[in-house]
Order: sequence, then C-alpha cells, then structure tokens
Amino acid sequence: MPIVGSQITSIAGTRGERSKEEIKINTNAELKNVSKRELKIGGKKQTVVNIDFIFSVTYGEKFGKIDISGSLLYDSDKKEIDEVIKGWKKNKKLPEETTVKVMNAIIELGLVQSVPISVSLQLPPPLRFPRVRVQE
Repeated sequence: MPIVGSQITSIAGTRGERSKEEIKINTNAELKNVSKRELKIGGKKQTVVNIDFIFSVTYGEKFGKIDISGSLLYDSDKKEIDEVIKGWKKNKKLPEETTVKVMNAIIELGLVQSVPISVSLQLPPPLRFPRVRVQE
C-alpha cells in the first residue's frame, strides 16, 4: 500500500570550515518511531501507520550537516498495519517490503528538501545532477 502523506517537522543546517580538498558526502535515513494513527479520509475513520524519521546529509567530519526530521503516513490493510506495529514494538524493524517503500520515500523527500538548503549554505548538493556535454 502507498505512502499517503508526509510532513517535515524540523530542518537544521550548518556549514563548517571551507575546504579545498574533496568532501565526502554521506546521506542517512533513520526510523525513529512507528505508531498507529487515526485519520478521517473521505468522511470515514481510517487507521494508518505513522512513521517518524530523520534524514541526514553530512559533509565530511567538519564541513557541514543537514538534518531533516518528519513523518510519513503509510496506508495498508489491517493485517499489514498490525504486523508493522508488532514488528516495530518487538525489534524496532519493519517487514522488508514495507521498509523498502518507506526508506525510498524518506530518501526522496530528504534529497528534495536538502538541495535548496545546501545551496543556501554554499555546500555541494547531496546528489549529482546530470551535465550536458558537447559531443565530439
């Protein structure tokens, strides 16, 4: 089932020392909490999974960092929702198929949000953009 909503709750960015050396850029997505949430969709109550996360971009050890916190709403049938909640309570993990969908959504959201922040902080963007080249 799909991600039916997302919300950014916090954005923090810092730029440290300037460097002439190559900066290693790392991204990380981490799940912080998973819980049930009641929503009213189309006039009817529906239970979804609320997934709190933090997405981070680090620029070496001291050159800069961007942290984006937020939550996703994941919709599914009652059986899968119960499995997701049970698995999280037991060992802080989601079923593999759910993890793939959720992590892809977090990474996409995090990268889209972190590009303009990196520009404002005069840091390299956290992903490579395609370049047009003249063919020889």
